[in-house]
Amino acid sequence: MKRVMCLIVLMLFFTPAIVMGESFENSTYYNAYMELPEQQRTEVKKSEFQEMFTVEQKVKNISFRLGDTMDTYLTKRASIPIAEDQGWQVRKKDDGYEVERTLLMEGKDYLHYTWFVAASGEITPMNERTQKLHKMAERAKEESRQ
Repeated sequence: MKRVMCLIVLMLFFTPAIVMGESFENSTYYNAYMELPEQQRTEVKKSEFQEMFTVEQKVKNISFRLGDTMDTYLTKRASIPIAEDQGWQVRKKDDGYEVERTLLMEGKDYLHYTWFVAASGEITPMNERTQKLHKMAERAKEESRQ
């Protein structure tokens, strides 16, 4: 019982921002939408920005390790002195979105972590670096079950 309570506390503490109340209205996507000329600020355009926000949050919130998400792991990784965080980017594709987090290492090497989010909501790692992260996450989940 004590172990379960500790897990619950950890989950609450490390719950991703979207669950803790981060909303579209407080996001960079909303700010970008509001910076559009007034005649371009349509409901259709707003829903496009909302969808981009949502798919980014889905990728950020992928469970990585106990209490960690992809976002917290990559943010920790970006905090080392030789890394420069290039941030998240979302690009619309024909049948979904491509979500990418980029880190610049030692001012010369770009590390791209790329996912594809299908219209169905399925998330697929798109490059070897991202696939390795998912394998690490799966191993950590298996170890925590033992």
